[in-house]
Amino acid sequence: MTVEREGGPGPSGEGTGGAEDNGGVAKGSSNLAEVFGSGSAGATSWFDPTKFSGKGAGGAGASTSGGDAGQRDDAEDHADVHKYIDELRLYVPTEKIQAELKQLLANLKQELVDLINRDYDDFVNLSTNLVDVNSSVDRIRRPLEELRSTLVQKKGAVEGELASLNEGLRQRAEVGRAKATLILVQDTTNVVSKVEKLLSEMATATQGATGESQGELDARSQQLERVSSEYSRLKYYLSKGQGLAFLSNMADQLRAIDAKFFTLLDACAASAFERRHMPTIQRCISAYNSVGSPQAAEEAFQHAVIRPIVSQ
Repeated sequence: MTVEREGGPGPSGEGTGGAEDNGGVAKGSSNLAEVFGSGSAGATSWFDPTKFSGKGAGGAGASTSGGDAGQRDDAEDHADVHKYIDELRLYVPTEKIQAELKQLLANLKQELVDLINRDYDDFVNLSTNLVDVNSSVDRIRRPLEELRSTLVQKKGAVEGELASLNEGLRQRAEVGRAKATLILVQDTTNVVSKVEKLLSEMATATQGATGESQGELDARSQQLERVSSEYSRLKYYLSKGQGLAFLSNMADQLRAIDAKFFTLLDACAASAFERRHMPTIQRCISAYNSVGSPQAAEEAFQHAVIRPIVSQ
């Protein structure tokens, strides 16, 4: 509601105690205290307390105008309050505004006291209702502490068992590796002994022998083919056990076996090539391939066949 300032033009010049008409005050009206004072019911028509609660007419209008803006936050409410006070100061004396604000503050304090007094009995009885809380807490705490102690013990036992299990698995893995190494050493030793025995027997049989027959040469090629298979196994074990101290200690023995084997095989292959006996040649070539030395077969063929032809 807009009210004209005192001394402003009125709707008409009638009477000195004219009445309000369409929101205005007639010229010659009473002073501002009479215009903006309390009505007969003690209410002030120009002061709207809801403006200070964030739920005034302006806020309601914003919330119902299509729902575009929604509810205002605290900062917007604070700005609206200042805007409302500034509008009031245009036509209401500052003393009247201050008096209304003080009255509003007193009313709010009274409402707060009333709210406290309304539930005061429950507030007072709160301490009475909680008298036995400590004993209840103590009764609950004891079994909880026992449960916690039991769980801690169980956890320690489980962790101990887990550590023991992990240690057992580690030892088992070590034993497995040691067992595999032992089996490898045993197999290598057996193969070395077997190859040495066969090579020694062949070396003894061929030592000092002259005019070897075709049957004896064929038998010797069969023995060398057998030795080549064992020698191939030996090379596999050696590659599998690289880095083992046991095999390092056998280096000289292994070199002697290698030299003796290829000496016998080269002699047998040379004889077979000279006699052009294909079964014996095939066995010798098979022995070379078994031990992974096809170049040695080529060299034997060159010495026995190619070189004599070239020399002629």
